[in-house]
Amino acid sequence: MAINLDAQTGQEILLLDPVGGLSVISFQNEEVQVQRTKVNIGRNFTKILLKDLNKDGYPDLVSGIRGKRSGKLISGHPCGTDLNAGNGVPVYLGSAKHSFDLQKPCPLLETNSGKDDRYVSGLDAADFNQDGALDIVLSRTGNYGKNYLAVLSGDGKGGFSDPLLIDHARPAQVIAADYNNDGKADILVSNAKQNGQLLLGDGEGHFKQGMSFKTLDFHRLGHFNNDSFPDMVSIGRHTGKMLLYFGSKDGFLPDPIELNSGLRRIADFLVIDLDDDGNLDLLFINGRTPGIRVLLGQESSGFKQNVEVIPSKGIPLLFASADFNQDGTNDLFTLSILDKRRVAAIMYQDSPLKIKSK
Repeated sequence: MAINLDAQTGQEILLLDPVGGLSVISFQNEEVQVQRTKVNIGRNFTKILLKDLNKDGYPDLVSGIRGKRSGKLISGHPCGTDLNAGNGVPVYLGSAKHSFDLQKPCPLLETNSGKDDRYVSGLDAADFNQDGALDIVLSRTGNYGKNYLAVLSGDGKGGFSDPLLIDHARPAQVIAADYNNDGKADILVSNAKQNGQLLLGDGEGHFKQGMSFKTLDFHRLGHFNNDSFPDMVSIGRHTGKMLLYFGSKDGFLPDPIELNSGLRRIADFLVIDLDDDGNLDLLFINGRTPGIRVLLGQESSGFKQNVEVIPSKGIPLLFASADFNQDGTNDLFTLSILDKRRVAAIMYQDSPLKIKSK
């Protein structure tokens, strides 16, 4: 997982390896520096959120974790050894030294000790009650125990209140945004059966059900038709199909534009204006072959039919985008496999990036 660590300058990336290790990669004058950071985010983390929760200018970290299996606490849980620690949400406050300190006690989602295999399947943050502090929303799903969304109100210092639990069948992803453009943060939640729903916020930390709609596997937001409402593109992991929803006062227009990326395996994708033409583009990696696939946006709010390819060094596993060298143009970062023994962090800084047809 690759996350832009420095939201203002875009000059740092936080990498997470599969066993919970952290590396901070800095870009200074086109030189790459790697700093390893030790923090126990849990060997079974499922989601990571990086936001400034205590308003000190440094990003903080929330780890969504699989806490229990068959009613037993998974060893090494950051929140402790008590059985109820499996219901805890690890929150780490960041500092200028790129260290993250776990806040204890961890916020608890609930208290129980029964059979449980639930995990955090979605994680995001917004100021749902408009008090100036970020709140957390997460989805918890599994075969045993109640499935729900949990909203934890932040105090602006890294602490959180008891959660508001919202029942939901098998929630998968959550994305917080102001979908109906009323100045209040809402929640998009999708489930494993590829159904989505909007929960519309009232600005006081409560929600009412909004529209329902069809989704696929991955979702990203963007202003594809350049109006004031956020739009959403949803993409099938193994089919390459795409659904493009345009925003409206109800959340989205009911009938999406159905498109096809022409790709048969997608590991991750980004939404950025790659070629600086004012239209958002889609970038894909499949995690198996070299190259970054691109669908270029066009003024008709659609995408060009031809898949373009950015040649890559090695096979990209993770990628992120920002203006790393502060030249006013989006750059790309990838973590790529070069061969059986070498993995490299690579920057692409062409302006605009050189693209060739597939």
